[in-house]
Amino acid sequence: MVPIRSSKLSQFTARSVGDFRDRIRTAGVTVPTARKILATLHSVLEQAISEDWVATNAARGVKVIGPRSEGSKRIVPPSKDDMRALIDAAGEEFRFMLLFAASTGARAGEQWATRWCDVNFEKGELHISRRVDVYGDEGAPKSTAGARTVPLSGQLIAMLKAWKLRSQFSKSDDLIFPNREGRHLGHDNLVKRQFLPLFDLLPTVRRFNWHGLRHFAVSCWIDAGLAPKTVKTFAGHASLQVTMDRYGHLFPSDDHRKAMDQIAKGLF
Repeated sequence: MVPIRSSKLSQFTARSVGDFRDRIRTAGVTVPTARKILATLHSVLEQAISEDWVATNAARGVKVIGPRSEGSKRIVPPSKDDMRALIDAAGEEFRFMLLFAASTGARAGEQWATRWCDVNFEKGELHISRRVDVYGDEGAPKSTAGARTVPLSGQLIAMLKAWKLRSQFSKSDDLIFPNREGRHLGHDNLVKRQFLPLFDLLPTVRRFNWHGLRHFAVSCWIDAGLAPKTVKTFAGHASLQVTMDRYGHLFPSDDHRKAMDQIAKGLF
């Protein structure tokens, strides 16, 4: 990454901010990420103005422009065969962690912050309302849409009940997936010690990261015929545009053709 920490706030100009933008773009930073970086810098400079450290916000008006298609990240989810092989190769406890992620579409931080009080066994629902960061601090989901309720299958509910009976941490406020002390699991260690080694045992399985489990869940919802807006809600996306940019190509083309045929009937 291209550092700017050596620059003093008073030395920032629109040109220097523009040069910084160009450097990070040249370094391979995507348009969406570059915009987030510039937005953060803009907020920092606004705070500096309120403290009378600088007179103007040099990042104001500096834009990140790129091809429209660059912001779109079409997702290629793991195949059902690969997912089945991965789950079969996992140990009993870790297998359930994988199944939970691949069924609920919960982000890693959301899964490790989920507590028993978030599961409604009678209605078969999971309420996602928090996440935990790499430092073990809990907070709200990524966006307001991140707080959501996801329906659970009868099989997953049965597995959750069995998991709860075996767990020494089964009180309402206890974590569903705690470490040995009942605190949050270390995600990075879990991935390094249990997730990635599974791929070494399965050379024919296409490798993917933990977030691929979430992509798999979304792809299954689409394959089951759920409407885009419903998928957006269950995934906790900030907007339908995000859902369609990433997963639009997975929706059945037959439905698209039927829609076009219906439109054509009214035109011809």
